[in-house]
Amino acid sequence: MARELTHDERARLGALERWLYDAIVGRVPPALEGRLADGSDARNTGDGTPDAERNLGLSEVDRAHLERADPRRVRVYQKLVRTNLREAITIQLPATTALGGAGLATVVDEFLCRELPRSPILRDVAFEFARFALPRLAANPRLPAFLGELARYELFELEVHWAPRTWRARDFEAPAALGTVLLADRPVAFDGSCRLGRFDYAVHELADAPSSTSAPRAEHTVLFAYRDSREAFRRMTLTPVAAELIARLMHERQPLATALRDACAGHRRAVDAELIDGTSQVLAELAERGAVLGADLTEAGEPTHALSPWQRWLHDPRTA
Repeated sequence: MARELTHDERARLGALERWLYDAIVGRVPPALEGRLADGSDARNTGDGTPDAERNLGLSEVDRAHLERADPRRVRVYQKLVRTNLREAITIQLPATTALGGAGLATVVDEFLCRELPRSPILRDVAFEFARFALPRLAANPRLPAFLGELARYELFELEVHWAPRTWRARDFEAPAALGTVLLADRPVAFDGSCRLGRFDYAVHELADAPSSTSAPRAEHTVLFAYRDSREAFRRMTLTPVAAELIARLMHERQPLATALRDACAGHRRAVDAELIDGTSQVLAELAERGAVLGADLTEAGEPTHALSPWQRWLHDPRTA
């Protein structure tokens, strides 16, 4: 049975982890000359912070050992970690990587030298990179203006494919007829794979035709995507009123009638028979495909499925 680390052992381990972090991002000089962080050597770390100020907290024994280490071992470790992270970004963002070329590769290098992913989960790497990269891609006139939105869309699709689906039938009323499946005074329960995304370009059209050389339309686009009952990826483009309605239902968990009223009020649209009929048809279709589960009978504030840490950022990075 493994014993719990002492306070001094945890401190030592933390100092070594900080040293390895610095080695990966290139803050530790490759030759490893001199003392590393004892306050007498103020080498620049690459981000304007001298080593002395970083105060890694290395013990005398660990510092002496690292100073004697073969610098090639550090370079190999650095290369292995960086290569794995680059591959994770390339695999998860294939269209963005192909289109971005050398310009995007420069931003990847900057990410690996300044930020590094904080999550221990490898599939989060591309999400953390995209969040870091968005303002830098937008500021680079040599890159396509829509490249950041394309990256977000590729991650949007991955979120839908990866999301766990939680069929909690005991929490929902699920008769076949729509009028009894959904209740006007209750929120709507969505399957865990459902995602809502806002984009400044119609980048989904580019993703559908990867060989196309034309740029996507610069058009505000809201997409609702999910996996249907057969696990197939499904996507629909929403009107402004529908986008507002789904956002209120999914993210704010408003009762159906309240969400419909508020969504229409925000766009100065009357709640008439035509709108109610159209909304009923769309929700019925989503229910048939497994995206809508029925009336949400859970307690207020309790989500019907586990929320991804990236869900709101994919919906709108400006408000997440």
